[in-house]
Amino acid sequence: MTAVLTPATLPAVPSALAKLGIGLHPQDSDSLPFLVHLFIQTRWDELAGSGWPDQQKSAFLTQQFTFTDLHYTQYYPQAARGIITQGAQPIGRLFLDALPGELRIVDIALLPAHRSHGIGTALISAVLEQAWTRGEVITIHVEMFNRARQLYRRLGFVDIGGDEVYRKMELRPSNCRSTESSVS
Repeated sequence: MTAVLTPATLPAVPSALAKLGIGLHPQDSDSLPFLVHLFIQTRWDELAGSGWPDQQKSAFLTQQFTFTDLHYTQYYPQAARGIITQGAQPIGRLFLDALPGELRIVDIALLPAHRSHGIGTALISAVLEQAWTRGEVITIHVEMFNRARQLYRRLGFVDIGGDEVYRKMELRPSNCRSTESSVS
């Protein structure tokens, strides 16, 4: 008998974030322009040394968004896809997928102006609580150069594999550090 896999769901927004007007809503068809914008904003600095004009950078990153979105759709078709908002304005995304024995953070991203305010840490904390309730570990694939790897390590994530580009990181209840954060 095969175990039934419970689909991933978006976590409840922690009360500290909700008091600041932060929300998490399911992605819909109107989210696409924002998601392209978010992708471009989060990847723009990677092309700083390319020498390309801004129009070429935008076209390239838009194409990369399309490839990334197709990858997510193919490999994580049941993922819970959420848009992080502040008030009515979208400021980020959180995608989660349920795999046997794990809850995977497929992607979490915030517009640059909304980073380093505790939003990502608080949302990851909510995902951790959800995973523990489900009796699962948390995993995420992170690019080697991504500064967020420091945050994940601080929270207790450890490298468990990967390649020259991406590291797979995992968090088990036994190596979980405090996810309390100051949300500013």
